[in-house]
Amino acid sequence: SGVPVFRIPTRPRKTGGALPLILSYSTFVLNGLRFFRKEAQKDRYDAILVFGASPITAAIPAIYLKFRLKSHLAIWVQDLWPQSVEATGFTKNRFVLRGIGLLVRLIYYFSDTLLVQSKAFVEPVSEYCDKEKVLFYANSCEVSDLSRAGELPRSLHNLLTTYFCVTFAGNIGKAQSVETIIRAAAELKHNHMFRLIFVGNGSSLQEAKNIAAALSATNVVFHKRIDSTLMPQLFALSEGLLVSLNGHSVFRHTVPSKVQAYMAAGRPIVASIDGEAARVIGEAKAGLVSNAGDSRGLAVSFDKLIKMPLSARRELGAAGKKYFGRHYDSAQQAKKLVEL
Repeated sequence: SGVPVFRIPTRPRKTGGALPLILSYSTFVLNGLRFFRKEAQKDRYDAILVFGASPITAAIPAIYLKFRLKSHLAIWVQDLWPQSVEATGFTKNRFVLRGIGLLVRLIYYFSDTLLVQSKAFVEPVSEYCDKEKVLFYANSCEVSDLSRAGELPRSLHNLLTTYFCVTFAGNIGKAQSVETIIRAAAELKHNHMFRLIFVGNGSSLQEAKNIAAALSATNVVFHKRIDSTLMPQLFALSEGLLVSLNGHSVFRHTVPSKVQAYMAAGRPIVASIDGEAARVIGEAKAGLVSNAGDSRGLAVSFDKLIKMPLSARRELGAAGKKYFGRHYDSAQQAKKLVEL
């Protein structure tokens, strides 16, 4: 739509421990400083907005641009660093974590505004910066138009229309506590109509497959990533949508962005999660919540959803969609962002 997009080369993320990941992160920083410098000579920009998902080092080229362009730098914090580095098991080394903490403190120091995706982020982010910089700004998403959605792969479509399916969509990593999910699904192996579907990829995908095989959880199905334009149909054909995080204290502050996407889709949410996300889903009356890491509790939620009348499942979905409209509507959020 006439908006230029500048891309920079990065080293692909590969399996094999911390080194490939660090090299991937580093190439974005180094090439960002190199390539964005050239683009900054051509135009004026009034503001710089960093979508602050991991790694936080992605903000470093933006700091250079802030001074080069004399612009306002805002970082939209999606993950708590260094806390999430420890929580995902990337490193437990106290010296390394202190070093990352110092880096975070410097990045936040050079920012003008820190937007946080969860109200519970305000305090932990403020530990690393001036609290006056920190403002709550929730994630959002576009409300899907099913009439414009593409066609799902036939195998996935047949699965969704044949069985009672609960879908997990997105990254399959350490933070998502996949063992909890699969152990819960394995408790419902006797129900031949129930299927738990993983749609996505991630560092824990192979581990998830191994756990499913070890538990003979034949009701767990893994499907590769699909195009984002197909998500509306995927969600619409699912009886429930699953969100999970492990029980580490840092994740009590997080509201995964898929919570908003699930609410916008108007489908019941099944959550294995603690803290702020559990509070939001409960307040919205949008689904069934069990404690993070509690596979038995999650299995009970699956069973409740299966036995629930269709009318009750529709009520959960409608409540979530209504809550989304009040708190996360993208048009309202865009206006708020401009004001901020």
